[in-house]
Amino acid sequence: MNKLKAFKLLIAFIGVTWLVKITASSEQLLQVGWWEVLLFVSLAVLIERIHIPLPQGHVSFSLVFILWAFSVFGHVIFALWAVLIGIFINQALLIGRKLGDVFFNIGMMTITILTSNHVFHFLGGNWGGLILENTVPMLGMLLVMFILNHACLYVLYKLMNPTYSVVDIVKDSRWDLVTYLITVPLGILMAYLHSELHLIGGLLLFIPIVISSYIFRLYKKLDNIYARMKGLYTVAAEINGNLDVNKTLNSIGDVCLRILELDSFYIFLARNNNELTAVYSRGEMDEYLKTEDVKLGQGITGKVAQSKKSIIVRDTSKDKRVFTIPGREKGAMMSVPLIRGGKAIGVMTAVKYQPFSLNDQDLQILEIIASQSAVALDNAKLYEQMQNLSQVDELTNTYNYRYFQKRLELEVQNSKDSKQPVSLMVIDLDNFKRINDTYGHEVGNKVLSELADILKGLIRQKDVLARYGGDEFVIIFSKTAKDVAEKVALRILATLTKHNFKCGDSYEKITFSAGIADFPNDAEDSLDLMRKADRIMYTGSKEKGKSKVAVFNK
Repeated sequence: MNKLKAFKLLIAFIGVTWLVKITASSEQLLQVGWWEVLLFVSLAVLIERIHIPLPQGHVSFSLVFILWAFSVFGHVIFALWAVLIGIFINQALLIGRKLGDVFFNIGMMTITILTSNHVFHFLGGNWGGLILENTVPMLGMLLVMFILNHACLYVLYKLMNPTYSVVDIVKDSRWDLVTYLITVPLGILMAYLHSELHLIGGLLLFIPIVISSYIFRLYKKLDNIYARMKGLYTVAAEINGNLDVNKTLNSIGDVCLRILELDSFYIFLARNNNELTAVYSRGEMDEYLKTEDVKLGQGITGKVAQSKKSIIVRDTSKDKRVFTIPGREKGAMMSVPLIRGGKAIGVMTAVKYQPFSLNDQDLQILEIIASQSAVALDNAKLYEQMQNLSQVDELTNTYNYRYFQKRLELEVQNSKDSKQPVSLMVIDLDNFKRINDTYGHEVGNKVLSELADILKGLIRQKDVLARYGGDEFVIIFSKTAKDVAEKVALRILATLTKHNFKCGDSYEKITFSAGIADFPNDAEDSLDLMRKADRIMYTGSKEKGKSKVAVFNK
């Protein structure tokens, strides 16, 4: 069980258990007429149906009914049950959300209301008293309700999306704060009208409350449209102004998550003719995609890559084309191809954990972003390839002298910062000129290329291998003492003495002379480090019979 599911289960269990316990020990619920129950449940369902959508979750005017019921009936049980039944009917029956999510919402609502009710009474509040006498207790109750609710939501969204931040929850909570500022006076006013006009008094405010909720809903939709348009501009500015592939991918993904209000988002790039590799992953498939690729035609993503046409799925639980893994949330998803030069270079896949939560407008926006992204990614990849060509030795496919110089300076600076040594090994092949003179430079080049492949396989991924020039190579051992580098050098030398290099119709063996020094023990800077390693290579190995590894010692 992952952390997200465990958190949902914990909140649901605590809330439902507390609800059952407090209901079993109270006789107040039985004192309310069933027609009142039906009325309040109907109102709660209606208010939930016209909730105000947010990038994460939503807010509604349910607080009006909670405060009204608190004031009128003098207890929490009736108000709580009315709201919870309304949530269940709306989310489970009308929308079709998973029961696990529904009970999580019920649990969170129960914990929030019951905790804040305890705070109200702890501060001396009395629902049967006058409104002015309850001002401080009510403010305390509302503050606890607000903080507890959003603290719980923050944990939830953080588990769903690691990029979700405190800034995001603050942005979302401001709408909830506006709702509080409106609903609290309305709830108090409804309670007052009920005391004067009985039930009809509270109902008189129901219509303006519904209208207010609807207006806020429209306003939020307009705000979302503005945010999306601004987001499209941001996408164009950010991704087209960036030539770093990884930064471009992160910019695209983060903007899509934000402006489309997604729960999961993935960017796949074509690795070869038959597979797609996830290069940006935020969501429930994250762990799976770290080790698995998507085959052409597999699931919605694979079919989009194959057909080069967008697909939107309103309800993933009812579409057999959707590829799923155990425990994956049902919802809605859409995938659009990244087209460049008539070819699908990748796919963007967006997911929301609620069926029918994506529409054709969302698909059009993602297609616009995909069109811009394909150009930006292609430009970034081309730039990266050009950069690689300028720092890679074409013959051996190792780093070249120019890159080595810059990298060595960087590693020396890192060594200063981390207080850990960096070792350098200079390798000069023994009698390689004989290979060129005997078999020709073409054979000599093949030997150098084969040798480079052997060296790559014998060093760590973080080590840097470069061709220094001619038949000389250098290896930078980051955060490594020279005694460790010496062991690696001896292992390489031992491997080469057993290896036969094909030279025309014959086979030859290659050995080398090597010198090792480290910073800061042997050198003052990167240039001095190169001098020390090169000098000990000649004096300690070349001049003493070759095929040796010499280590510099002051």
